[in-house]
Amino acid sequence: MAQDHLMRRREALATKETRISEQVLDPTAAVLDRDRVVGESERRIAHAVHGHTVTEALPVSRAAECGLDIRAVNRVLRARARGTMSVREANPLSRDAGFTEKG
Repeated sequence: MAQDHLMRRREALATKETRISEQVLDPTAAVLDRDRVVGESERRIAHAVHGHTVTEALPVSRAAECGLDIRAVNRVLRARARGTMSVREANPLSRDAGFTEKG
């Protein structure tokens, strides 16, 4: 009797553990999807900002007029230069790194 009870209890716990493990898959997939979308968006932003600041030699402050703040513009430019396109980074620059004087 006691062994039957223990066996049923173990089976119930194993079933519960399996159910919980399966339920973790949906949020994990959602997080991965979000990271993929954010990464692709940041690559597109970096490409556009690079075009403004490097190719067109506009200051970062002008490139930021599209709705980004200067820190975000500098962050995506640094990430693009490193080839990492990380979603978040500490110590953003506050100067117009993309401005070059044409002589």
